[in-house]
Amino acid sequence: MRALWMVLPVVLMGCAGMPAPEPQGAVLSDSVLTVKLTDGTRCTAEWRAAGGQGQMQGCAVPLSYQVAEVANPNLLRQLWVQLVDALGADGLAPPMADVVLTGDDGRTWRYVSPPPVE
Repeated sequence: MRALWMVLPVVLMGCAGMPAPEPQGAVLSDSVLTVKLTDGTRCTAEWRAAGGQGQMQGCAVPLSYQVAEVANPNLLRQLWVQLVDALGADGLAPPMADVVLTGDDGRTWRYVSPPPVE
């Protein structure tokens, strides 16, 4: 019984120190926004059907999103999208967009999709 009382504070300290998961990255397809969290889970949203903004579904933490497509991508990007569409692979080239995620506490995370090549 004494050992239980000695272990209990350690267990409680471990539970209190677990931070809430945060967004680690965002990937945009033609219609779906997928966000990966630091705990490894993923949540999604039908961003195009929702008009580019709304709440993420299936997240461990509440997140709202806003997707702003790039209106006039560069010429090379426009040619790439036209080539992919001409080959019959509609939707294969994800749109260029800025993605802003906002937590309940007001913190924001900004991502660019597709991610830049390093």
